[in-house]
Amino acid sequence: MAEYYETEGRQSRLRIRLPKGSYVAQIEECATSAALPAAVPKRASSAVRAAAVAAIALTVGLAAAFTLSRLRPPVHARTVVVLPFRDLSSDSRLGHIGEGLREGLTSALVRTKGIEVMARASWPKLARAANPADAAKAAQAEAAVTGSVSSDGDGLQIVVSLADAGTGKYLWSQTYRGKVADLSAIGHSAVLGIARALGASSNVPDNAPAQWLPRNSEVLELYLRASALARTREAGRMREAAALFEHVIALEPDFALGYAGAAANYLVAVNNGCVSWRDGGPRGVDLARKAVALDPTLAEAHSALGLALESEWEWREAGAELSRAIDLDPRYAAGYFRKARDLAIVGRFAEAERKLETARMLDPSWDAPDGLLGELYYYTRRWDDALGLARRGREAQPSYTSFFGNLAARVYIAQGQTQLAGPYFSADPDAFHRAWVRAIDGDPQGGWRDLLAARQTSGESAFHLAEFAAAALHGRGTALDWLEQSFRDHEPDLVSLMLDPIFDSIREDPRARAIRRGINLAEWPVWYAEN
Repeated sequence: MAEYYETEGRQSRLRIRLPKGSYVAQIEECATSAALPAAVPKRASSAVRAAAVAAIALTVGLAAAFTLSRLRPPVHARTVVVLPFRDLSSDSRLGHIGEGLREGLTSALVRTKGIEVMARASWPKLARAANPADAAKAAQAEAAVTGSVSSDGDGLQIVVSLADAGTGKYLWSQTYRGKVADLSAIGHSAVLGIARALGASSNVPDNAPAQWLPRNSEVLELYLRASALARTREAGRMREAAALFEHVIALEPDFALGYAGAAANYLVAVNNGCVSWRDGGPRGVDLARKAVALDPTLAEAHSALGLALESEWEWREAGAELSRAIDLDPRYAAGYFRKARDLAIVGRFAEAERKLETARMLDPSWDAPDGLLGELYYYTRRWDDALGLARRGREAQPSYTSFFGNLAARVYIAQGQTQLAGPYFSADPDAFHRAWVRAIDGDPQGGWRDLLAARQTSGESAFHLAEFAAAALHGRGTALDWLEQSFRDHEPDLVSLMLDPIFDSIREDPRARAIRRGINLAEWPVWYAEN
């Protein structure tokens, strides 16, 4: 029967299924091409608000309240992996839609009773798998969700399928045609179809105020593109995202989620060293405050404000805002991730790791939690755990290869095994790493001169110079000079003075303690109430 429905019976609206392990046939209606509603559903669940940023707001309404009844409950949870969607457009311009839809499906399936979604870190090299069944087997999953996005006149054609790992056959497939405004309806239908095919059910309560996306299709398209660019964490693309977000809020000045996304993009870019505090920080803080003023019930707005308050060294206030975001939407993965980072900065590592594990559970497709977990291992001197995660991360997450290589190198430097750090620095040839390569080759003064030149020509961070002085030159006074400059430059990396083993020998120096008072970390760990 499965073979029949894959060939000449593909267009059948009625299908007969014999579930594995059962002798009772099931008859179900299954159209191969679904007509889409004219408008996106206007109600969205609390869970959807978590997916709105994690899935680039592509799937608001995706996990809206629905209950899929079954004749009997599944014997066990079915494991699935959600593979990258293919961009089949002629000019490769729809990747952001496929990526966002994939992340939204992942987020909704995580909430679906009877389905377990494999985390990305657990399935290396899936993007190069020959077919969905091979990818599912590599992920140790029972099935794989695949998809593609292509142009269809002035609209979209989206195909979502579910393949069985054991047989290689498709358990379910659906083709959707519509416009960008129909994406939430597409996601909703796809989750229902996947759940039916797996014998699972979902019942997500809708007990939160509705969250609205812009009705203007031009604004929505700009917002989706900006959000996809922001998610790359690449300097050039985040600057491009900033320009698009500014256009979004100019066209839709009451769009709170747009302000929150714009604020987070600026502040994360500053945190990642993609732009300076001067060029992005104050604007990010202003946008975060406007987002909260526009919608005090929006979790993403409070999360962005938490980032803003962190950037101003206001740890207790930042922690309260991040907790508020989680209270407003307990399914908001980015909220838990940002709370974990905040807890790590103030020295509450065990709590940070618990929050981080929640973020990983809520959004298995997201890479960033693995990176922060590696940082936690490094800060708590769990060297073997950090090196193991760095090795797995380099294999499983090609886009994070540089980060995980840098993590391994830092571990070796902290352990005094600088020669082992050399290959990792050589693979990432920015100014800071090139200086380290020279130092490891026996010329630390040459590396230092290169860093000073990079400071003049490309704005190399003062904090990087402090790190190099402390670890490669063993220059206590020089390191403190550049830490003070980092404070004047308002560099977010300065919080690592409290965390990085490189600074163990100077952390209690009177000059270092003065810097700590300036960033409100004189007493550490910092205590503050969760609520």
